[in-house]
Amino acid sequence: MAARTDTVSPPLESSAIQSRDWRFWLGMATDSTQLLVMATLLVLSLGVLPLYEPIWWWDIAMHTSCSAIIVLWLFRLRVTAGGALLVLLSVSVGWEVLEAVTPHFVLMAGDTVDTVGDIVSNTSGWALVVLARWWFEPFETSTGY
Repeated sequence: MAARTDTVSPPLESSAIQSRDWRFWLGMATDSTQLLVMATLLVLSLGVLPLYEPIWWWDIAMHTSCSAIIVLWLFRLRVTAGGALLVLLSVSVGWEVLEAVTPHFVLMAGDTVDTVGDIVSNTSGWALVVLARWWFEPFETSTGY
């Protein structure tokens, strides 16, 4: 009795098919303006939660994720990594000056250690995005995604 071939799925040639699939979805995610807008809104929403005092690392996470979102937007605008760092540091210093000038307004002003930590966290967000972009770039150029 002959085996039916119409119900048998074709064998995977290699992991190349599977890796091409995740690269496709990664490319789609990075090219999606709607996804970037949603990520921006999510990070901004998380930033207004009153978790800065009960969770010691919340400020670090917020500065890192906000700066990563800013860098992703700058990369969408075709800004280079160096240009993105320059813009990010300018925004960071401006934000810290705003915190220092308006300590009793909406923002919580910190001391010098907090200010330096915030700028280091912002630079870490830039570094994460730049490293991720560098790591995924060979996949994008080899597959055309």
